[in-house]
Amino acid sequence: MLRGHLKLMVLKFLEEEPMSGYSLMDKINEVTGSKPSSGSIYPLLEILTKEKIVDIKEVGKTKIYTLTKKGKLEFRQINKKKVEIIDKVSGLMQILGNVCDEHESEFFTQLQHHIKTGEIPFIHLEPELSELKSMLIKKSHTKNKYSKKIKSILKITTKEINELK
Repeated sequence: MLRGHLKLMVLKFLEEEPMSGYSLMDKINEVTGSKPSSGSIYPLLEILTKEKIVDIKEVGKTKIYTLTKKGKLEFRQINKKKVEIIDKVSGLMQILGNVCDEHESEFFTQLQHHIKTGEIPFIHLEPELSELKSMLIKKSHTKNKYSKKIKSILKITTKEINELK
């Protein structure tokens, strides 16, 4: 997980609802496919508590974390920055689309739409897609003996996905 990314995710999920540290770890794992360790999440929650961004309520033996007013304000500021970044990325996508061929241009147009609407396609397939992307990069970085086989596999896979109902 990227440095600083964990804090943003914790703020986002606590903005949605109060959660325990364990629930936060599960939710982050569900969304990213990578479960933060208790050695990462609990020290972060302690820091956020000391900064008065997060408040703790004990329910039995479980600590439930909620955003304070200060935490909600910080989350809103982060969202404002996110919108600014999305606008910049969207502009770059448009420029890329203008200098690419028709197929690539369509890809950038669709990606731009998904970014602007906040609908991240395939988020539930993230770990598998990341692994596939890494393998494709490793195996097809240049025209090599795997290129023909990879194209054949992708063609068959695309056909099978199109036939899903």
